[in-house]
Order: sequence, then structure tokens, then C-alpha cells
Amino acid sequence: VDGGANTEAILLNDDSSVTNDGEITLATDDGATVLMGDNATITNNDDITATGNDSRAIEVGDNATITNNSGGVITGGADSTNNTGYAVWFNGSDTAAENSLTSDGGTITTSGAVAIEGSEGNETILLQAGSTTTGDIRTNGGDDLVSMTGSGATLTGDIELGEGNDRVEVGRGADIVGTIDLGAGNDVFILENEAE
Repeated sequence: VDGGANTEAILLNDDSSVTNDGEITLATDDGATVLMGDNATITNNDDITATGNDSRAIEVGDNATITNNSGGVITGGADSTNNTGYAVWFNGSDTAAENSLTSDGGTITTSGAVAIEGSEGNETILLQAGSTTTGDIRTNGGDDLVSMTGSGATLTGDIELGEGNDRVEVGRGADIVGTIDLGAGNDVFILENEAE
């Protein structure tokens, strides 16, 4: 889809679900390839791509569940005026929201700085064996969990968790090239043997 600014390829309201088995690309500035409301469920098995400046591949409201399976690629656009070239943006406002993203061998990347942008709610981000993430993970407020488990899980980027009682787990065989900032709160960092 090649449209004007603030365009979406897929726009769905609350309580919707999407399973992608093909290629969805949005070539516009400040838009979202997949834009969904609250209680969204997204399963990606192929490519969801945003190529414009300040554009997001996936933008969702509160209480979202995103699964990026092996072979799935989620790509955000470049940063420009708004610095919102995210691959995934949890853009809800409920501080009690429970959002989750599981990359089960998939790839999450961006042409901007931040791959995964969180909300003021609670984010659970699971980067499992064989997954590749390029770009920062920034979760803002809430009690957040970032867990990297299994051989070959890689993150090239920083982890910035902001306020809240946050937890980072880096398992054996996982690899991070970047810094970890747990922010304010009663936080926990676990590094298993042979993690890098």
C-alpha cells in the first residue's frame, strides 16, 4: 500500500485478530501497516513491513497479544520528525493493561532506533530461541518483563524499562549487544551461565 501520511494497510477496532501468512507492506510516512485497537491478537508467520519515515509495522492498544513465529519478520520504518519508526508500538493508555509479545524464532527489526516501544501498562516480551531483534526495547511505565531464552536468541540494541518493578532474564545461549537500564523501581536482573 502506498498512500498519504497517516495511512494504514489494515485498520481494525477493538477485540480483533489478524493472522498473517503473506507479505504486508506500507510505504507511507507516519502510518502503521497494521493498526488495531484494544484486546488485539496478532499472529505473524511472514512479513509485516513499514518503509516510510516515522512509520510502524504494528501499532496496538491495550491488552494486546502479538506472536511472531519462526519465519516471521516485523520491520519498522526510519525515524524522522517524531522518532516513531517502531517495529511494534504498544500505544495504549491503561496503566493496568497486560500486553505481550513473543518472538518464537522470528525477526523484529527497524530502520529507526527503537524496535519495540511499550506503553504505561505492563509488557511481557519473550525473545525465544532463534529469534533476532535489532533495535532498542523501551517499555516506559508498568511492571515489565523482558526474557531471552534458548540458544541463538539475539538482541542488538538497548533495553530501557523505565519506572515500575521490572525484570530482565537472559538465558544460556542468548546474546545481547547493548546496555540494560532497569529504571526506577524494585527491579530484578537474572543472567544464566554462558549467556553473553
